[in-house]
Amino acid sequence: MDRYIIYAIDWFKSTTFAYTDMFNLTEDLIMTSINECYTLKQLKQRGWTNSLIKAVGLSPHLLVENYLNPNWPPTQLYLKSEVHRMETTDRFKEAYRKVYNRILGAKKASKTKKEKKAKN
Repeated sequence: MDRYIIYAIDWFKSTTFAYTDMFNLTEDLIMTSINECYTLKQLKQRGWTNSLIKAVGLSPHLLVENYLNPNWPPTQLYLKSEVHRMETTDRFKEAYRKVYNRILGAKKASKTKKEKKAKN
């Protein structure tokens, strides 16, 4: 069994502070293999940003105790099928374009500022 799933099961059995109010958690979802989910880090490697996640309304489908350190925030898991579905929507494409236009604009402004500073 995958380490995330083991921690998720142990965590759900032992915790009194449950995230079930925020998420519709079922045993099938808890048992979902890590291969069917992306972590937040993996989402960001795919080009997602925090503002993009908020813009399209993507929320984690499962929170599991952080296996590296239980005192850290829980690991957020996003179902791959939901991520892929969101990436095909017009809402995502528009938000993606806006986010990356802002990033490119900020990089251009930073470059211009450095060039002006170098001239002086």
